[in-house]
Parts: sequence; C-alpha cells; structure tokens
Amino acid sequence: MDLLIRLGKQMPKDWEESMDTLLSSAGSRKSGAYFLGLMLLISAVLFVLGLAIFLNINPFNEIISTISEEISKEHAGLLRVLLGIIGSLVLILLFNLSVVSYYSLKADARRAAIESILPDFLSLVSSNVRSGMPLDQALWQAGKPEFGVLGKEVREAIKEAFSGKPLEGALSDLGNKFNSLLFKRILEILRQSIRSGGQVAVVLERTANEAREIFIIKKEIQTQLLVYVIFLLFASALGVPFLFAVSQKMLEVLVSAFSMTEAIGEVSGTLAVSKPPIEPQHFYYFSLLTIFISVIISALIIGAAYTGNRRDGLKYLPFMLVVAYIVFFAALNFLSAFFQGLIV
Repeated sequence: MDLLIRLGKQMPKDWEESMDTLLSSAGSRKSGAYFLGLMLLISAVLFVLGLAIFLNINPFNEIISTISEEISKEHAGLLRVLLGIIGSLVLILLFNLSVVSYYSLKADARRAAIESILPDFLSLVSSNVRSGMPLDQALWQAGKPEFGVLGKEVREAIKEAFSGKPLEGALSDLGNKFNSLLFKRILEILRQSIRSGGQVAVVLERTANEAREIFIIKKEIQTQLLVYVIFLLFASALGVPFLFAVSQKMLEVLVSAFSMTEAIGEVSGTLAVSKPPIEPQHFYYFSLLTIFISVIISALIIGAAYTGNRRDGLKYLPFMLVVAYIVFFAALNFLSAFFQGLIV
C-alpha cells in the first residue's frame, strides 16, 4: 500500500485532489494517491496484456494485419505493432473511464439518496432545535437509521464535533462527503446562521420547504422529458442497429451482383460494371464501432436531459449496448436467410 501511495504521489496534484473528492463523494475511505497508484499499476499490466491479445490472438491479429497491409505493404510490420500499441492504449482508456464512471455513479446515487430525504431530515432537526436542544445535539438525534447514509454520515460528523472539533468544520467536512450542491449550500446557510446568531430553527424550516419544492420541480421536469428519453432509447438501441444491418446486407447483395456482372462481362467482352469501393467486411467493422459510439453518446444525452448530469446516463449503457447488438445480429441473420439465394 505504501508503494502504491508513493507511486500515486508522482501524478499531478490536481489529479490526486480530484480523486480524493470523487472517492469521498462515493463513500470510499481510500486516498486519492493510493487509488492513482493502483490504477497506474493495473494500466501497465493491461498494456502488456493488450499487446499480447492484439498481436497474438488470431481474430485481432488478422484484423490488424489486414489494416496494416492496406495502409502500406512496405511498412506493414511497423504499422501492425503501432496499431497494437494504439489498441492497448484504448483498452487502458476504457478501463480507467469505466472505473471513474463507477465511482461517479456511486457518488451520484448517494447524492440522489440524500436529496430525496433532505427536507424531512431538516424538518426533524428544526423540531429538535425548537424543543430546546443545541444544534449539535439536534443533528445527532436526527441522524436516525431510517435516513440511511445521510443519518450515518451526520452522526460521524457530529461525533467529531463532540470530541472537540469545531461544529462549523465538522459541517464543512460533511458537505465534502456528498456530491450535492444543494446539500453544500444548505450547510453553508447553516454555518452562516451559527456565526450570526440567527434563529437556526426558522432557517432550517424554510430551507426544508425550499428543498422540498426543488425536489418536486425536478420530478415534474423528468416526467415531461420521459417521451424524449424513450425516443432516444428507441433510436439508438433499435433504429440505428437495424438500419446498419440492412445497409450491411444490401452491400453484400450489391457486391455479389456486381461480381457476377463483371464475370459475365469478361466472358462476353461487353463492358462490366465495377463493384462498390467498400468491402462488406470493412463496413461490418465500421457498423460495430459506430453502434458502440452512438449508444454511448445517446446514453450521455439521456443522462444530461433526464437528470442534468451526463454520468447518470451511463447506468443505461450496458442495457442499451446489449439490446443494440442483439438487434443488429438478429436483423443480419434474418436478412441473410431472406437474401440467401442472391448472395454468392
């Protein structure tokens, strides 16, 4: 662990601070330096494994060799190694993005969980303050198990305040444990009311009502955007793969037809029509890549439109990818059976 921490310390300071914030928001107790060191070690292992896969496993090796020879037969060997390195780097990038997205989704899930119960929690704290409790004691009593992660984190923060830490500092640390701008603003208002000696109970009650109104407005907006989200899901997971499958099969039929025309022209001496410049196999790989990219973009758009956060759409990504590729391959098999007599 010490080695990984020292390795992570070699990364830029901004990266370490960003990872500290992300991990804390996701509820993890790991340090940013340790996490960066671990990711760097795993990335190095993935780079070696990626090279072995892309240059030695037969399907990947054939694809890379074909692309290298089409670019330049003279430098095919060098291009093959270069494409293997690029493929390994892409694999590392996807892995790192997946891990960061996982922690981001955990942080967003914690944010959504506390924002939904925040108005009730603030109302309970306000009632405790009105009954004569000090603010720290009121927060401690409000940190009940039914408030889930919010109650747990509040109790841990107030426990530090009981042990001698200033209450304002404990509230500041509490805000950093959640990726919620609303929660941080509420805590800042609470700290200001403590410093100014204002009526904390009144501030908490009004803040609870405003938080409840914000939550209701968000739900109404999500309901209105549901139709657009369904349209994006249909277009990216069903429409685009089906159209690519139809285009793929049409290209195969055209290539087969032009090959027959060319053969007839050579025998009869008449002018033959040349086949399309793109090969069906190349368009097949292009379709797979384009479907993958379009599904990712659609998932990000859905997250941005539905919740205001692009990362929220990543939770739909595995389902959308599975459905998209099922539709693509199922349509290909159906069209292959339909055009079986036309393709040679």
